[in-house]
Amino acid sequence: MTRFFSRVVAALAAASVLPGYAGEGFRADTEWAVNVGGPAYEASDGTSYVAETSVNGGTAGRIKAVKGSQDEILYQSYREGDVRIDHPIANGNYDITFHFAEPLSIERDQRVFAAFAEGRKVIDDLDVMLFRDGKVRSALTVTAPGVVVTDGELNIHFEASRRQPVLSALQVRRKSIRDASWEL
Repeated sequence: MTRFFSRVVAALAAASVLPGYAGEGFRADTEWAVNVGGPAYEASDGTSYVAETSVNGGTAGRIKAVKGSQDEILYQSYREGDVRIDHPIANGNYDITFHFAEPLSIERDQRVFAAFAEGRKVIDDLDVMLFRDGKVRSALTVTAPGVVVTDGELNIHFEASRRQPVLSALQVRRKSIRDASWEL
């Protein structure tokens, strides 16, 4: 993070313009983040991703180089196939950010899948390559807002339309509830 940007962020956080941001190296709103198939990693925004845990199924894979992210390491490992995530977490309302990169040299529409969180389809007909930039080995993030956990466990799975789903990382952030007195 540049010094100028760090100062701007610090000033905005101090002024409570950035709720949930507690400064460089710390993301107060992240409940859990996992580097699927990879090691623990601290991202450029300060998010701490744990080494793979609570992830089942699929086959682990590696991509040598990934374009389009300051956090290339998150996208160099992945799981492909029948991937399922079952992670204990407090009941609440969450925004879930999925991190993807297409590992194979394939054409558009050759890998299409959906993601489900808590039994609800949160991403439909995702073609990672097409949604990103039409190129393989490029990073893509998709955030599913407002996932409600009521049983103390976050459950995520994928369903394939063509080929098998891929997943590189996942970030779960508690959804901020706006104070009734807050105005823009």
